[in-house]
Amino acid sequence: MEWSITVWDEPQLVYVAVPKAANTAVKAALLTSYVRKQKWRNPHAASMPYVEATKAELLDRYRAHLTFTVVREPFDRFVSFWADKVAGNGWYSALGRQGFTPGMGFEEAALVAAGLPDETTDPHLRSQSERLTHADGSFVAQLVLRFEDLLADWEALRRIAAARSSTPLAAIEARRQSVHLRPDHYFTPRAEEAICERYRADFELLGYPTALGAVAPTGGSALHRLQQLVCERPDVVVIDAAGADPVRRQLVRDAGGVYLARADRDRPEGQITSLAATLASFDESITTVVLHGAAPDAEVDSLPSTAVRLRVD
Repeated sequence: MEWSITVWDEPQLVYVAVPKAANTAVKAALLTSYVRKQKWRNPHAASMPYVEATKAELLDRYRAHLTFTVVREPFDRFVSFWADKVAGNGWYSALGRQGFTPGMGFEEAALVAAGLPDETTDPHLRSQSERLTHADGSFVAQLVLRFEDLLADWEALRRIAAARSSTPLAAIEARRQSVHLRPDHYFTPRAEEAICERYRADFELLGYPTALGAVAPTGGSALHRLQQLVCERPDVVVIDAAGADPVRRQLVRDAGGVYLARADRDRPEGQITSLAATLASFDESITTVVLHGAAPDAEVDSLPSTAVRLRVD
């Protein structure tokens, strides 16, 4: 079974699964934590006691839940598919009906995959963007964990879960991993072009570079760290000293936080003219995050140490 969107009421989490992006490990950790009275071996079995949801239900019925997902660099994700399902022991007959053969070479498999649309292709090959966007193009998940930095990102999710439930979320463990080399070892120019074009929407939506070997974004990026902060602390106040940014504003407000920026005309009281005065207007128990550029100005430098500072360039 695919079990695309599963609901975990105890910590108020919803997991949107992306095949070949730690899906097995994530479900195993969730089951270990919150389904303790039933023995299980395969987290994908049809008999699993999951509560499923639709994308539409995330907008109303499960609006109070935190929706999260794990994404993966598209080149590496395809290598994992090929190494496991085509060249490895994970072959199953449905792949043959889509044009693959057991042991098929990498370039040939890439060209076959490039010709398969999301509507008919195997779930392991489907675009991540197809799973992670609503019909209007808006993003499904509030919190994105990256496969490339999963151990650190998972710890952030564990902190969020701890604030929502007395039952701790288990640490994540690798359960099913195909052994393969770096993606640039496998890709020919034709294969690279084919996969880049096939998953162009994924590269653009998830912020991965389309050049093989380029550094993929990780949890260390400012936007990703901001996302984790606002999910961990829903009452957070973010003061953007770097200037109003629509992406950062939407991210904070979607999580239920307050976003204020210099020259932010959405604030009823008017524009922010003093960062210190703005900080002082909020209760000390509320977490405040100050965003700043590469070279913080004197006003940012003079802010109290109680404010979390985050550099955004």
